[in-house]
Amino acid sequence: MNLKVPGSIFETQTRRKGWVHAHGATLVELNRVIDSLYFILCLGFSNYLYDISWNKEHFILSIITVCVFSLSASSVRLYRSWRTTSFFSEIASIFICWFVTVLVAVFVIFLNEWTLVIPEQVINTWFQITLLCLVVTRAAVRIVLRIFRISGRNTRTAAILGATNIGQQMAQNLQQASWMGINLLGIFDDRKSNGERTLVNKPVQVKQNMADLIRLAESGDVDLIYVALPMRAELRIKSLIDRLMDTTATIYFVPDFSTFDLLHSNWDYLGGLPVISIVDTPFQGLNAFIKRLEDIVLASIILVVISIPMIIIAILIKLTSKGPVIYKQNRYGLYGEKFVIWKFRTLTTTDDDASFRQVKSDDQRLTPVGGVLRRWSLDEFPQFINVLQGRMSIVGPRPHPVPLNEKHRKLVHRYMVRHKVRPGITGWAQINNYRGETDTLDKMEKRTQYDLEYIHNWSLWLDLKIIFQTMWKGFRGVNAY
Repeated sequence: MNLKVPGSIFETQTRRKGWVHAHGATLVELNRVIDSLYFILCLGFSNYLYDISWNKEHFILSIITVCVFSLSASSVRLYRSWRTTSFFSEIASIFICWFVTVLVAVFVIFLNEWTLVIPEQVINTWFQITLLCLVVTRAAVRIVLRIFRISGRNTRTAAILGATNIGQQMAQNLQQASWMGINLLGIFDDRKSNGERTLVNKPVQVKQNMADLIRLAESGDVDLIYVALPMRAELRIKSLIDRLMDTTATIYFVPDFSTFDLLHSNWDYLGGLPVISIVDTPFQGLNAFIKRLEDIVLASIILVVISIPMIIIAILIKLTSKGPVIYKQNRYGLYGEKFVIWKFRTLTTTDDDASFRQVKSDDQRLTPVGGVLRRWSLDEFPQFINVLQGRMSIVGPRPHPVPLNEKHRKLVHRYMVRHKVRPGITGWAQINNYRGETDTLDKMEKRTQYDLEYIHNWSLWLDLKIIFQTMWKGFRGVNAY
């Protein structure tokens, strides 16, 4: 292998990395300042368009939005390196932060009755222009960085240490994300024979001589080294990292946690020690606030819309069968704690946990209107009150009766992990036709699989998608009875 050793390590690195790298931290902070100026300048421009004078209310509101957006941005790590963050991921973070900021701003305006000094048209224009500026600025920065990288500037060279499955996945990720400007030299592993392993776009060479990687790092020809050796090779990893410490390369350790079947894992620190959660909830910090706000706003609106249908349903139940209008039953909720779920009564009996039996298509216990209510899921309407109580969410895994839970927690792998979030009225499993009776173990396993997918991939947009598809398909389901 022909290795080129430059006359000056730092001259080579400076030429390849460019001015952007040298001032990366400054540019990130400058980006934060520019965003803050947008809030103030765009509000002033909106006032100018509608001939509104700037006053203390505008100043207070702009400062509040700067603070709220900054806190939201910290929660989603908006201000970080552009290299390893995709454009769409960054834009999604901006939308989330701006959505929270807008909600707080509207609340402040109406709480203080500022609608006279800050008219609605000013607010709408301000929100739209500011969001446009935030997005366009990011797009412009990405275009400039792409031009730099195409011309060979502001790039990095990387090497992967370890011809393992996780090492090959790292190689695929780097090759697919050409926008990062990271040039992969290859995979180095002296345990493997030389050769090429075909990956996604082109073959990545597996190089046997580890000394080559050391020389490349010492000469400054490699910027990033990803250590992808198995965790059981602790002594070997330590030895190699000790040898690489005499270089200027940035070293990353890529642990292979795939065997643990992670669910929304997060890094944390306990007394200075790094720890990682194997199973965790997505609803922490800002996400918890967004989720709860979504539930309160949407449940309130929906209850207003369905209030008259609920009254009509209650009258029909009372006229056609004896017993209470509302049926209450114990279910497992957040963290496996019991709560009382509310439903319109659809059966002639109100079974307790001990006598629980799942409802079947030809169940003799159905009331005259019970079958229709269950077929169209109209019996679920009172659960929007459970949502306002904080016991349920509009979107989440469906809560099962206690006996059903106790049965399947022993049979279905990771079944109880569903309870890391609040149960929902509708969910990812339900819009994928896994609802109603779970008369076979396969059905419950599939429902659990979809529930865990929802928890792992949760976002505000996924919730809205599920709500929209529930409305689009209607509450009627082939397995609902």
